[in-house]
Amino acid sequence: MSKKKEGGTRVDRSVVTIFAAFAALLHLSSSSLLPVTTTMPESFLMTTTRATVAAYAQVPSSESSNGCNCIVVRLDDVQTGWYRAVQAAVLERLIDEKVPTTLGLIMNAYDNNTYPPVTDKIREGVDSGLFELALHGWDHVDYTTLPLEVQSDTLAYSKTKIGDTLNATNVRVFITPFNVFNVDTLQAMQANDLDIISSVGNELEQLPNMTDAYGVIHLHQSINYGFTDRTTGEYTWSSSSQILAAINNSMEQKGYSVLTIHPQDFITYDASSGDRLDIPDQERIDNFISIIEQLRDVDGRMLVHFEDAVELLEGVELPDGVKPSVSITSPSPSSAAAGFVGRLGVPFTVEGTAADNVKVASVEVRASNAENTDGASYELAITSDGFRHWSYDLTIPNAEYNVIRVRVTDTSGNQQWSTLTLNIEGTIISGIATPDTIAPSVEIISPELGARITMGKPFVVTGTASDNVAVASVEVRASNAENTDGASYELASSTIDGFATWNLEFTIPNAEYNVLRVRVTDTAGNQEEISININVISENIIDDEIPPTTMPPTRTITSHELVDEMQLGENLPVEEIVAAEDEDDSSALSLVLVGGIAGVMIILFFATFRFKLMQQN
Repeated sequence: MSKKKEGGTRVDRSVVTIFAAFAALLHLSSSSLLPVTTTMPESFLMTTTRATVAAYAQVPSSESSNGCNCIVVRLDDVQTGWYRAVQAAVLERLIDEKVPTTLGLIMNAYDNNTYPPVTDKIREGVDSGLFELALHGWDHVDYTTLPLEVQSDTLAYSKTKIGDTLNATNVRVFITPFNVFNVDTLQAMQANDLDIISSVGNELEQLPNMTDAYGVIHLHQSINYGFTDRTTGEYTWSSSSQILAAINNSMEQKGYSVLTIHPQDFITYDASSGDRLDIPDQERIDNFISIIEQLRDVDGRMLVHFEDAVELLEGVELPDGVKPSVSITSPSPSSAAAGFVGRLGVPFTVEGTAADNVKVASVEVRASNAENTDGASYELAITSDGFRHWSYDLTIPNAEYNVIRVRVTDTSGNQQWSTLTLNIEGTIISGIATPDTIAPSVEIISPELGARITMGKPFVVTGTASDNVAVASVEVRASNAENTDGASYELASSTIDGFATWNLEFTIPNAEYNVLRVRVTDTAGNQEEISININVISENIIDDEIPPTTMPPTRTITSHELVDEMQLGENLPVEEIVAAEDEDDSSALSLVLVGGIAGVMIILFFATFRFKLMQQN
């Protein structure tokens, strides 16, 4: 519930919704997304008043002059009903690469049930310490267009909902939609115990960790990864060199930097139409991760959350409780490892990857027995990229040492292990083939349940699929409800991710085929099928057609027939229309009768009145 101010009036949610919708229309009519900029946009300067300047001037700057040498990655526009497959893929990659990220959630567009692949990844990231949760508004509207009470109430609604859905009861950060704010925003934040704001800075915010008169700390964005170009109106991306330059410039000026990404930065565009598709662009994701790796390569720099940055700016040393991750990629841990690996006493190569939220210090490899009570000593692997990729030539001296063990350690001393069990017969080392009996999974992203599909008109089916080993195929067909008749299965296509995301241009040939069925098969032949009901319509049916309205019967009575047609006390049908007119159509009265005696009295009154007029004339 919203906090009620002393002497103030709480704004009803319906009023909030009206203001929010109006604000959205105002912003959409003027611009789209803000471009990359290091100065405050004109829309903010127009809202900056003398009170704004005074609010900043009242508070001295931070005592820290060197800053924290830290980078905050913020992911804006997180929600559960928009580019869901893309969001799930980006969140998963951020977790895999151990990238600390602050998620800006639009709370009116978020719930726990709409799309579990997104909500589950958010919880996984929060539980592992990688994700920090922040508010990105109740709706994505320009908050400078909202009155103070509406700003305060929407933040209160957002804090309540993020607590209910994600058990986040101590959220401190507000990432302002469109990167703009005014003094009312700061007052609304103060009223809701939000003390960290991230927007685009202006000339009033030149020093790091600047706290204003409302107790709000300003940590503003350095650069966007993707943005809409104001000149061309096209969506574009900052290059690696532009991002690195902006980060370095922010570090020199403020001692910290903020890099912003959005789900729409990683979507796939249809090659022919240019439409945005809910399919992750893996190349774009890889490019972003490579930028993160370059940022990590600078000694002393850390990827942190907003709250951590504030602590570091204030000179507080933060403990690193996040464990690094490590995996063995060769020999393959899948069923393919049943092939030949090597021989006893002869070196063979073990390869893998490692990641950490700060920095990996070492990766070590050894062979041991199954119980890990005896084995060779750990030896340091070699790397050329900070152990993101590593390798080691391992020699297994005897048949008892049939387990490869890999240990990763980060710069804070946190450790994690990965193991791979091998089969050794005589001097031959091979992998252990484990029968794959686990069925793959598949999900339909579009169309949604109950969607209206025009028969004979092509539409695109999209979705995701996964398996413990590998997906071999995803197929789509349409059938009747009983599945006794239908079209043949058609093979969906995938980009480069092995059907992790898939799509198919499909056509419904028969109006009775109102069930869309998708079948996924893995490399071991395991299958899974899902289906959704759709509403198949004929091509000549107009969408959202309004059915004709049937009007009640009418009864026309002339002034001369009124007395003859009705007897005193007669009950007439409700809503009967009576028209009284004279022979030369000079005037007429149209009356709606309620019925009964009341209706008769009204008609008699007007009939008498009309009769007297005729006598006078």
